[in-house]
Amino acid sequence: MVEKFWFNKSDEFYSIAKEMAERGYYWFSCFASQQSVEFLLKGIEMKYTGSHTFTQDLSELLQKVEKILGVKATEEVYQACDF
Repeated sequence: MVEKFWFNKSDEFYSIAKEMAERGYYWFSCFASQQSVEFLLKGIEMKYTGSHTFTQDLSELLQKVEKILGVKATEEVYQACDF
């Protein structure tokens, strides 16, 4: 159940991202959004493999999750990862 740590932190960062956007701190909202997605992807890795990739590269993490789940993300999702 270690993945719950990652999922909970992802939710916390998502809440922070929304609040910061509402308050006009867009740079901080972007940072918290990236952290939220990173923690979510690492949580999925933890759930299915028991470990996670040591990177902050969302595209790399997404590729790992695609292989784990047997799904393919759209090109738009990859573009957002690299934005």
